[in-house]
Amino acid sequence: MKLLVFNPEHDYAIANNDSNYVALESALQFADDCALFAAYYPFDSGIVFQQCADISSVTQVVPWGWDKAIIKRLKNSGIDSKFLPSDSQMDKIRELSHRRMSSIGMQYILDNSRTPEVLPCPAAMLTDMDMIRKFAGEYGNVILKEPYSCNGRGHIIVHEHLTSATSNRINKVLLKQGMLLGEPLYNVISNFAMEFYCDSAHNVEFYGYSLFETDGFSYKKNILASDDKIINHICQLVDYELVDEVKGLLIDFIRENIAEYYEGFLGVDMFVYDDGKVKLNPMVEINLRMTMGVVSHSIFQKKICDSSTGEMSFVYRKNRGELSDFVDMMKREYPLVCRDGRWVSGFESLCPINEDTHYGIVVKVFG
Repeated sequence: MKLLVFNPEHDYAIANNDSNYVALESALQFADDCALFAAYYPFDSGIVFQQCADISSVTQVVPWGWDKAIIKRLKNSGIDSKFLPSDSQMDKIRELSHRRMSSIGMQYILDNSRTPEVLPCPAAMLTDMDMIRKFAGEYGNVILKEPYSCNGRGHIIVHEHLTSATSNRINKVLLKQGMLLGEPLYNVISNFAMEFYCDSAHNVEFYGYSLFETDGFSYKKNILASDDKIINHICQLVDYELVDEVKGLLIDFIRENIAEYYEGFLGVDMFVYDDGKVKLNPMVEINLRMTMGVVSHSIFQKKICDSSTGEMSFVYRKNRGELSDFVDMMKREYPLVCRDGRWVSGFESLCPINEDTHYGIVVKVFG
């Protein structure tokens, strides 16, 4: 039996790299409120961790992401170590989760693409202040990314010159994490991702596309749509041949560099941008874990009518009862319409909501 675990604090835990890591109260509240979101992972069967009464029946563990803290938590809950990564395996997973892998992956694509001239340079690995000043001076407006960060956090925007406050922040990151990854500040038109799966035999399969929106640099929502609709949207902006070539090169890159050490889903974030010409950045970051894109793809395939589209997003309300009132209101205004067991239109919460719930994950479907 698969044990399905939602540990959304994973990105912070893998950055911290301590089995005794305790997430912020807000992150723990989110994980608790949305624990049953794991039921939507793309598997035909499995049981959510919080609902598992018989640990002895577990034959596989599927977390949102592997880190030392979740391994310790699962061990303390009675999960046999044979179903968990060893210390050396976890060290390798963390190494592969470093942002340098996106830079290495981008170089791999450039080295093997038929049209490297239309693609951007890899993110620069900047290890000291002199390198960072030179990089900012060369490109003007740049974004610096911490090696382990997520959802828009850990990003530093620099406009030509470093302020004292920015310099202090950069020095702290360099001292703690050794480098920052630098990129020009692109004018992004559309964000999307390719989702993949690595199996136990080190095979790599393309799972699907996902389309998402951000609020600045922070995740906002996933668009629920078929792969055909997503690729049609993307290819109104960039050539299909380039997108398809990138997909094949990513399968090769993942097989050669990741699949031997990692089993599970992963996503590669990309975007289309405009620098005078509309272009593709095919390697923004690699998320070596379950992703919102994977789950949104699974939800569309299993729950939503083929002719419909939708949105999946986080919701938060600070005060007791506010989220429950909001969800009730949305369900009244947008009642769920089903046909042949699939959602045609309407609003649905993917997790139980009560008076004490502050975080939720919801879907709105458009017929």
